[in-house]
Amino acid sequence: MPRNIDPARLVNCIRRIPHAESVETRDRYVRVLRALTGDTGGPPRVDAVLEDLAQIVMWCQRRPNGLGLLVEAIRSVEGDIPEVEPLHNLVRLGEPTEHLSAGERRYVAEVMSSLDRSAVWLSLTDALGKLSERLRGTDFNAEMALRLLEDAIPGANEPHPLIPFLAVLAGMVPEEHREELGNLVNVVADRTHGRVWDADLATAEPTPQQYYLVVRIAEDQLRALIYWVHFWLVTEDGHWSLRYTAERPHLLEEVQTKLNELLLELAEDPRVAIVDLSIEFILPRTMLNLDVEMWESTALGEGQSSRIGVEYPVVVRDLRRMRNRLLRERWRRRCQVLQQHRAGASRGMVRIIPFAKDDEHDDYVDLLRDPDRPICLVPSGQHAVGRVTTRLDGWLNAGVPVVVWCRDQRASARFDANLPELLIEGGVLQLPRGVQQLRQDASGLGFPPAHVGMHITLLWDEERRRPPDDHPLQKPSVDMERGRT
Repeated sequence: MPRNIDPARLVNCIRRIPHAESVETRDRYVRVLRALTGDTGGPPRVDAVLEDLAQIVMWCQRRPNGLGLLVEAIRSVEGDIPEVEPLHNLVRLGEPTEHLSAGERRYVAEVMSSLDRSAVWLSLTDALGKLSERLRGTDFNAEMALRLLEDAIPGANEPHPLIPFLAVLAGMVPEEHREELGNLVNVVADRTHGRVWDADLATAEPTPQQYYLVVRIAEDQLRALIYWVHFWLVTEDGHWSLRYTAERPHLLEEVQTKLNELLLELAEDPRVAIVDLSIEFILPRTMLNLDVEMWESTALGEGQSSRIGVEYPVVVRDLRRMRNRLLRERWRRRCQVLQQHRAGASRGMVRIIPFAKDDEHDDYVDLLRDPDRPICLVPSGQHAVGRVTTRLDGWLNAGVPVVVWCRDQRASARFDANLPELLIEGGVLQLPRGVQQLRQDASGLGFPPAHVGMHITLLWDEERRRPPDDHPLQKPSVDMERGRT
């Protein structure tokens, strides 16, 4: 354990992290540490910044992998920012990272080189987590990847990431080599006090991941028409990889340019199945009608450009609800119903909402009466166009995760005909692909202005997929709400 590291050096590293001198931020560090260590008491706290940080650091030093968990706690609060990296490197100075001998490392590298490269990349990405970013843009080097794995810090009560990776490899190799690699898994488990390999649990190859490129756009509080933006690449199992964070607010044109650059990068990345990519825009509520699916990308190469909604399922999400914790439970409940109905639309899951000329009905109370359904709302009628936003607050505040509407009156009749048909054929869960097909139909005809595929907004907002900086590990205690532990 890195107990020989001077606590003052660690404190100085933490002080350079944005907001670390704020008592509220340090309270959040401690809250996450409690969750990671399972210790409900936590470190003793004092008012002075330096002494408070020193108490936290020394408390962590006295626990197995405590400093590693401190790094993870700070990352959970701050996100993947450059200022955390020096702390991570300093903690690693005292960690025994040589978990493989030179001969063992060469042997495993040879095994990796003999297997399907894409399968090995998927396994590496899964095992390395955030560390996989360090392999981006490099040629495949098995020994370098293994050293990076040895440097990884396991989570609380979890095996070292090297162990499950070796176990997956053992499931990939021919049977005559499986025992030798499986024995190495157990050896490494003994060295790291981790779990041993069970041959019955080994799989032939990792399951391909669904990828989401999540774009969060937030309005600048002081100036109009410029925005703070973050991009993450997210896997279905919940791994968030920060791909870009703005150091200054951007114009929307700059956001479009950055999105195109990231799509070009992902197209060249062998670890990302870009064919299975979906794009999600987390937007301020006033921007949910923005036609982001019509933004252009040159990721196809050879001078070609295409609308992103033609190439990928594109949906929008609501920033305001995501940041309002009072609404989270009802939102989560409807999302759980959505996730459970994988076979398609069940009775009562979808509600068509007709808009009459002078209709000012408020659906909010009606939706609260049944907290489970509907999970999908479809406004209909020519009067719905332009008036959806007046009812959207109630729908979102009631926790509805899926809303699909038409933005242009010229296409409203075709929308009213097409959407029920899509829902009957594929159910709610096929809406992202079904709407994408309508956008592709519009593309095939040269994007005629009246085509319904040019004017559909699909809000698909699942509560479980929230950015890491909006994902506390546990609720604050009563004392924490008062500002102190």
